[in-house]
Amino acid sequence: LTVGKRYRVSLWAAVNSGSSINIIIYGSAIQLSTSVVTAVSSTKVVLDFTATNATNDYIYVGNMGTGEIAYIDDIKIVELKSADLTPNANHGDIYATSTSVDPVYTTDRHGQPNKAMDFNGVDEKVETSLTSNTDFHSGFTLTAWIKPNSITINKSIVIKSDNNNGLNGFNFRISSLENLILFIEGSSVVSAYNGLIANIYQDVVVTVTSAGTTNFYINGVLSGSADQATTALSNITTSNPLTIG
Repeated sequence: LTVGKRYRVSLWAAVNSGSSINIIIYGSAIQLSTSVVTAVSSTKVVLDFTATNATNDYIYVGNMGTGEIAYIDDIKIVELKSADLTPNANHGDIYATSTSVDPVYTTDRHGQPNKAMDFNGVDEKVETSLTSNTDFHSGFTLTAWIKPNSITINKSIVIKSDNNNGLNGFNFRISSLENLILFIEGSSVVSAYNGLIANIYQDVVVTVTSAGTTNFYINGVLSGSADQATTALSNITTSNPLTIG
C-alpha cells in the first residue's frame, strides 16, 4: 500500500442466525473503516480507507460473541481513482487523511451528495497522471468550481510545480487576501481583491495565452486587471504531476 492513498476493500460476508459482527479495517492504532454484518445469506461489504502503513493495515472481525460465526469470502482491494473522462485519460490517485471522521466526498453545486471532493488543505488531493509540460508551453486555461470554507488562507486549487510559489511550474490558488493568484516560476499575477466568497460554490477560471497574458474570471466575470503579463511559459519544466487540491 502507499501511505495516504485511498483504497477500497470489497468482500462477501455472512453470519450464523442471530449473530452481529463488525468487519473492521485497522491501522496505526485506529479504526479506518467499519461495517456491521447481520445477514445469514452472503452479503457484499464495501469499505473505503486511507492507508496508514505500507504492509500493516489489516482487516479483522470484531464484536463477536460466544457461538457467533463469521463467513468471509472473495476479498479484493483496489486503489480508488478519480476518473478523467476525456480522451486524455489522466486519471488521478486520491490522497486523504487516515480517519473516517474527515469526509473525502461532499455535496456538489447541484445538491447531489458525494459528488464533489472535500479537501482539508493539508494532505488531501487528487494527483493526476499528467506529468508532461508540453501542453502548457503554448498557453492554458485552468477552471474549477470551488467552495472554500476560508478565503483568508493560502490554499492551492490546481498545482504543477516544485513548490508553492510555482518553481519550475505553476500554482493556481486562493490567496490570504480573499482573491485568486497564479504563480508561474515564482512570478505572480492576481485577481481583484475581495473577489471570492466563503462557503458558496463559485466558478473560478484563469487563462494564460502563449505570450503569457493572463486573465482571471469569477462566475464568468473578468476579475482584476486585464491582460497581465507573466514569465515565459517555457519555464514550466517540473516533472511533478498536475495535482488538484
